[in-house]
Amino acid sequence: MNGAGIFVIRAADVRTASLEGEVAVFRHIGVPSVVGTMLHIVQERYKEQGISLSLIQSEIHLSRRHLGRLFRRYTGRSFHQYLDDVRTRMALSLLQERRYGIKAVAAMVGFASRSQFHHDFRTRIGCTPAQFVAAASKWQDLAASFTHLDARATPGP
Repeated sequence: MNGAGIFVIRAADVRTASLEGEVAVFRHIGVPSVVGTMLHIVQERYKEQGISLSLIQSEIHLSRRHLGRLFRRYTGRSFHQYLDDVRTRMALSLLQERRYGIKAVAAMVGFASRSQFHHDFRTRIGCTPAQFVAAASKWQDLAASFTHLDARATPGP
């Protein structure tokens, strides 16, 4: 975390905590298969703006209320909270790559609008996407500057 309270996470770290790994952990600890199926659907389709508990309910053929309760019991979050967490995690990775603008990233991970993305990002991460990009750029530039140091310039005994 830097002095402004902004966390800087390497894109590789975000990918390491992959969605597949999360689903595997839930499966390993005995989460019912219906919840595993829901997690898998989120993993595969988080980019879709229309993904919702109602959509999943129509595919799994259980009541929306029952699915919502099961999901919260085993994940500790509502379906919508989990979906937005996944989208934010993916957005962090994309923003750190610095290949896409904020509006493009918001659309790529399934947020309906830039303002919704901005609000959710700020709520979950503690800063705006623009502040995150600026901080990540600063740290990446600083790290890159250290790779150019001459190894022979180390102090002697």
